[in-house]
Amino acid sequence: MVLLIRHAKGRNGQPTVALIDSRTVQSPPESGGHAGDDGAKKRNGSKGHLAVDTLGQYVALVVSPANEQDRARAGELVTAVNRATGGACRW
Repeated sequence: MVLLIRHAKGRNGQPTVALIDSRTVQSPPESGGHAGDDGAKKRNGSKGHLAVDTLGQYVALVVSPANEQDRARAGELVTAVNRATGGACRW
């Protein structure tokens, strides 16, 4: 799907640039040990570490407890981006 959208916009099929960010999602009390406490955002939940291309299309996603630092999952996210793009993204 991403390839079709990129081609429709006149772009190469594989992105060569990825933007990385994270977002904390509130978890219900039933989630138990799967959730972590993000002290900076005052939320108990999970954190999604995302990589998107320049069109805003998802390239890769890594999920962790909210109390993990972003840098703790950076290597895993870079590996996921490289797998998804065939190594086309440069870091």
